[in-house]
Amino acid sequence: MGIWAEIKHALNSTLGMDTFEPLDVMINNLYGGFFEFSEAGTYTVSIPASVRTIKVTACGAGGGGASGAYYTTGKDPHPGNDGGATVIGDLITLAGGGGGFIDSSSVTKGSGGYAGGKGGGRGGNPYATSKTPENGEDGVLGSGGKATTSSDTSYAYGAAGGGGSLGKGGDGGIVAKASSDAGSNGSDGECGAGGGGGGGCSNTSGYPIIGGAGGGGGAAIVDAILKLDEVPAREGKKTITIIVGAGGKGGTTTSSKEKAGGNGGDGYVKIEWGLVAL
Repeated sequence: MGIWAEIKHALNSTLGMDTFEPLDVMINNLYGGFFEFSEAGTYTVSIPASVRTIKVTACGAGGGGASGAYYTTGKDPHPGNDGGATVIGDLITLAGGGGGFIDSSSVTKGSGGYAGGKGGGRGGNPYATSKTPENGEDGVLGSGGKATTSSDTSYAYGAAGGGGSLGKGGDGGIVAKASSDAGSNGSDGECGAGGGGGGGCSNTSGYPIIGGAGGGGGAAIVDAILKLDEVPAREGKKTITIIVGAGGKGGTTTSSKEKAGGNGGDGYVKIEWGLVAL
């Protein structure tokens, strides 16, 4: 075996190639590449057929926070919507977080949105203990959103924070007693995180406002190594279809005194291989 043949054999063995490749192809594969998607949608990527593994950081989308609601029987609740799943071919599916729920007929029935799975944080409950809402749980990288409290818990109960994921959960909106202070919407979650619960203010009739529950964070992975052994190769490429989940919309309102929940953050995918992945 000549010296160049020996070099090619060594490089092919080191890179874990399925077949022997020309030197220029091996160099390109050794250097590697990456794809990154941070907005909801469907994408198709092509990776060199000789690549056996990829490094992936990704998450499902966050759920929306529930809106603030008047505490009075007969009022409809305004829950947040669930976040969409992020799907990477047949390799892995990362579920989105659940939308926050609020039941205006009982302050104790609201609940934070569920986490999509490992790596995501649950949304905070709007009325946990002593009329105090919860912060959202931390995700694998992003912290949970902060809850807001009210200075007068006889008329206004604070809004909960959204669960974290790769990004930070949305903070709860401002909840106020006085009609002159309109309160505020929950803030949106960042990458894969849940939206904060909406705030609001009580009306002149004295109906108290209940702050919304936070949305849950999407399931997430960081620097996970996925094998491509089962991905078929055609014309020198392995093609993978990627679906990035859409963040759940925050709960809407029917009154100017009730404020909307924050939107969940869209999912995220980053794929790397070769030296780029180091």
